[in-house]
Amino acid sequence: MTEELDTTTQTADYEAYEQTLREANDFILRKQLDEMYREELRQKIEPYTLRADHQLPPLKPVVKRGEVLICSEGNISAVVGEAKSKKTFLCTAIVGSMLEWGGSQQFGIERRLCRVLWVDTEQSKEHIQKVLFRINLLTHVKITSSLPHILMQTLREESPKDRLQLLRYAIEYQKPKLVVVDGVSDLLTNTNNLEESEALVAELLTLSTIYSCHIMCVLHTNPNSDKARGHLGSTLMRKAETVLFVHRVGDISIVEPQYCRNMPFERFAFCVDEVEDASSLGPQAVGLGLPVECDLPSVGSEQEDDCVRILRNELGGSAERKLLTTKVEQVLGVTHGYAKVKVTRAIQRGMLKLCDADVVMLP
Repeated sequence: MTEELDTTTQTADYEAYEQTLREANDFILRKQLDEMYREELRQKIEPYTLRADHQLPPLKPVVKRGEVLICSEGNISAVVGEAKSKKTFLCTAIVGSMLEWGGSQQFGIERRLCRVLWVDTEQSKEHIQKVLFRINLLTHVKITSSLPHILMQTLREESPKDRLQLLRYAIEYQKPKLVVVDGVSDLLTNTNNLEESEALVAELLTLSTIYSCHIMCVLHTNPNSDKARGHLGSTLMRKAETVLFVHRVGDISIVEPQYCRNMPFERFAFCVDEVEDASSLGPQAVGLGLPVECDLPSVGSEQEDDCVRILRNELGGSAERKLLTTKVEQVLGVTHGYAKVKVTRAIQRGMLKLCDADVVMLP
């Protein structure tokens, strides 16, 4: 009987020992497999991992105004404004100031002689050629010169899909530092399609990164708003390094830093003047207007600000900031976000006085 118990005990102990070994081996194997899998994951994410001790090069400027960085390599920006606010003239002034040869700096834009790709999706060839004429005059070269630094593409007659593909080809060929896409919404079939808009902006970001260039996108705002049109506009405004907002006061166009990842530049203004002694420059210069920087219009010369008028007429000249925002929203029939922006801008421009962080009043 005793021997039977001993045998049973030994058998049970051995089985327990085997079970322990199996569990140990399984644990080691699982640990090895887990370490191998983690290493595979690490290798996949390593190219996209950023650490505090990484030595990164400073941003490489493409467009600077004075000491303020507006556009840098590997990023995108947006120039937005209502129709006929002179967005194309602004881009012309930027390119002309960057490439100018005469030493007379304009618009405070730092000179940088680099390759530029200009893609237009809206205008006729005759109108687009005038952009080239203006750039030539701004750079102080013969009006009919073909500058090797500039490649102009006219894509109005192509489909949105083909326009995007031709843009890729042109960037790969020209290797520009600045790309101006005048009419970026025409690279889509529907600017209100969220997936299509996200895909286009992602493509622009990819192109700017791969080719170390800056892509400046020109598009319209929504009616009665300073927000860029459609889902495309919303996506661009989120992803852009800088959003330049252009609006008109009479014959003067005002440029404001709507959103900036870097230090915002000071708002400035320009108008379009006739070319002096145009006939001596060639028949192409006759009637050709050029963007010229000018003084900002004084507050009194502008049409009375909506926020000032509403605060005085509807709220007696003083109210809580939230109440004024709500009243602006109701009176103008705009979104709450746009009403909030208008109140903030009126305060920044000194049209309204902010007291105790909550109350606004007329100055």
